[in-house]
Amino acid sequence: MRQPRIYIGGKRATGKTNMIFANVRTGGSRTPPPEQFEQLCRAIEDAWTSVVTGGVKPKTMDGRGLTGAFVLGDLYRRI
Repeated sequence: MRQPRIYIGGKRATGKTNMIFANVRTGGSRTPPPEQFEQLCRAIEDAWTSVVTGGVKPKTMDGRGLTGAFVLGDLYRRI
């Protein structure tokens, strides 16, 4: 599989990148405030750091750090 081109801060990332994308169902009373999305991203990052790096946040892109956690507020489905 071909690796995607990833840019961080406008510069191409040459190391390994690790990203998590989470989809949550929103609408009506299910739509949480933005702070909850931010808390979820922090919880994902904390879990990654605990499991993958043994609780140590890598200071460089050594291939183990979490590059990004993204929470998307809609689910789409194809029919």
